[in-house]
Amino acid sequence: MLIQRYSNYLFFIEIYELHVEKEIKTAYVVNESSFYLFFMFDGDISASAPDGSDIAKANKSIWYANYKEKGSTFINNISPGTHRFCYISPRLEWLERKSSEFSAIEKSIKTFRDNEVEYGYMPRCQIDNKALRLILSLFNLKKTRGEDVEVHVLNQVVQLLRLYNDMIVSGAFVRSDAQKERIRIVQQYIEENSRDLKIGDIQQIADRFFFARRTLTRIFKSETGLTVQEYIEKCKLESALKLLRETKLSIGEVSRLAGYPDQNYFSRVMQKQFSTSPKNIRQFLNLNGASFSTIWP
Repeated sequence: MLIQRYSNYLFFIEIYELHVEKEIKTAYVVNESSFYLFFMFDGDISASAPDGSDIAKANKSIWYANYKEKGSTFINNISPGTHRFCYISPRLEWLERKSSEFSAIEKSIKTFRDNEVEYGYMPRCQIDNKALRLILSLFNLKKTRGEDVEVHVLNQVVQLLRLYNDMIVSGAFVRSDAQKERIRIVQQYIEENSRDLKIGDIQQIADRFFFARRTLTRIFKSETGLTVQEYIEKCKLESALKLLRETKLSIGEVSRLAGYPDQNYFSRVMQKQFSTSPKNIRQFLNLNGASFSTIWP
């Protein structure tokens, strides 16, 4: 149940304690693009996309920042047990005005926005004593004059944002999670832009997400099992198969829309991957409603 809430023009804060007997799945739609600081004190919560794919997981004593794009939908999954958590959501316009104080946070938000990322998750950090003291101070607001509360909340939230920003800059986070999150964002960018003829420029992708090219290729292979180029090719082929299955476009149009400017090259790629022509693949996919997953190796 909700045990405490505070809101003003700049911030929205909610604190929860849940005692769950059966798993709960709750769907949400984001009405306005938002930024959150999320704190998990006890228990664990996971978030997934509507298609069931994992987005993030919050464990005990972890805090992190995340950005959600307007119109995005997600599902919170809460397992049986006791869960205590809270979140702080400052206005994005206010954060932008404070960009010099929270440079790492602002840089991440800009990257998420520029790449139209629906769910942008920043690195996870341990809730250390300093963070815990600041949070507890927020929980213990004294009901004196209204303006005293406002000033207290502003001061504590600014300190928490500054602390998280400094932890990111200094590298004081759970590195394996940060690495996975960054590669997941790169994957999403490739998936959404696989039809772009320039997507094969690995250096451009590396620059966009602040990687050295060699680092990106090494980490991407380690996290996904594929090279960046192999993943791009996989996304292009999935797009082509979807077009073959769901449209009556010519093979040339399918080739172009899937990101292959040359139809002959497209046919060679399909022949190499599936040992048959695009025309035969279309016939197979349309036969008895076959799914393209049935021919994916």
